[in-house]
Amino acid sequence: MARIRSIHPGLFTDEAFASLSMAARVLLLGIWTESDDQGVFEWKPVTLKMRVFSADNLDVVPLLAELTRADAVRQFSFEGKPHGAVRNFCKYQKPKTPKFRDVRDDEIRKYVASKYPKEEIEPSKPEPFPQKGEMVRQREEGGDSLILGVGLGGGEKPARPRASRLDSKEKLTIAFAPSESTREAIRGMGFGDQQFNKEFSRFHPYHMGRGTVADDWNAMLVSWFQRATPEPVPAATAGLTMLNKTFVILDTLGWKSWVAHIKQTRGITWSRTIERRDEETGRVQLGWWWPSEYAPGYDEATGERIAPQSEEDAA
Repeated sequence: MARIRSIHPGLFTDEAFASLSMAARVLLLGIWTESDDQGVFEWKPVTLKMRVFSADNLDVVPLLAELTRADAVRQFSFEGKPHGAVRNFCKYQKPKTPKFRDVRDDEIRKYVASKYPKEEIEPSKPEPFPQKGEMVRQREEGGDSLILGVGLGGGEKPARPRASRLDSKEKLTIAFAPSESTREAIRGMGFGDQQFNKEFSRFHPYHMGRGTVADDWNAMLVSWFQRATPEPVPAATAGLTMLNKTFVILDTLGWKSWVAHIKQTRGITWSRTIERRDEETGRVQLGWWWPSEYAPGYDEATGERIAPQSEEDAA
C-alpha cells in the first residue's frame, strides 16, 4: 500500500539527486511512497510503471538500473522474490507505529540504516478513533528528507509478524547454472556473453567462499549484475557510435526498427538510451544516435521489416 512521505526542500539541489535523469528522479520519489517503513519495496518493474508512470510510455527497467548504478537503491532476494532497498531510508524516519517486512539480512538492514529489531513491532494500544472535529493524523512532522533519507510516514498499524524462512535458504553449489530467462534479463541490461562469463566467474567463488545462503540464486545473480557496469559495445559489433547523424527517439517506429535490426543481425538486445535536449521545445528526450531514422530494410510508414522479393515477384 502506498504511503505518504515528506520531501525536504534541499532534495532538489542535492548533487546526487540532480545528477539522475528526470525520469529516474520521479521514479525514486515514487519508490519512496511504495516502500514500507524500512525502505523495502517489491522489485516489480511493471507494477512500478503503472503506479508511478501510469500516463507515460517508458520502460522502468533501465531507470531501475540507473538508480542502482547511482547506489540509490539495491536489489536483493526476500522470501524467494526480488525486492529492492532504498539506501539510508530509515535515517530520518520516525513513525510511531512502523509497518515493515521482517528482513533479517544484516547487509540490507545496514544499507537502509534500519533501527528496528528483527521482529516487527506491535503497537502498545490501538490508535484512538478521531472524535468529532478532529483530523486524522496522516504523517509525523519535522523529519528531513534527502535523496538517501526520506520522509516520515506514521499512523499505520503494523502488520503481523511474518514467519522466518531462513530454513528455506540454500548455499550456492558448484553445479549452479543460471536459467535462460536470467541470461536473457542480463543481456537486456547490456551485458554480452563475454562480460557475463567474466562476472559470473567472480560471482560464483565469491558467494561460495563466504557461504552465502539465498532463496533464489537467479535473483541474486541479477542483483550482482545490477551493481556492475556494462562494458562499451565495440563499434564493429554494434554498428552504432556517437558519430551517427540521426537521433531517434525512444519507442518510436524508427527506434523499434533499429532494435529489431540489431537483434536480428547482431544478436544484441538493445536497451541503452541517452538524453538530448530538443533545441526547439527545450524538452529532454530519450533515444540514441543511429545512422538513419529507420534501419535498413524497414518500412518508414509501419516500422516493420520489408520482406525480400523473390525473383518471380521482381519480374
